[in-house]
Amino acid sequence: MEEGRNIEVFVLHPPYSKAEINIYQGVTVYRGTEADLRILLSYKAHIKYLIHFVNPSMIQAIREVNPGIPVVVWIHGFEAETWHRRWFKELQPLLWSKDIKNAVNC
Repeated sequence: MEEGRNIEVFVLHPPYSKAEINIYQGVTVYRGTEADLRILLSYKAHIKYLIHFVNPSMIQAIREVNPGIPVVVWIHGFEAETWHRRWFKELQPLLWSKDIKNAVNC
């Protein structure tokens, strides 16, 4: 890439029946199953994992194959919106407690 970093992408999607490799704008993109991800993790040296659209299979594979490598997960858009709604659903009883209602009505 522009700053001399070697970037690779792995798309973990169970319906893929076989592993595929493509190049997109100079970036190697692997697609495959959890087993394919484990193989890639075993044979490639990485210094950090950046994950978007995280799922338990990804985290489990990384922790089992390369447990000491840092993992960064980022969410935005609809993924965050769903999480955000669930978070407020849990907080709603606190948000509308008697003390807060009284403070709002002052």
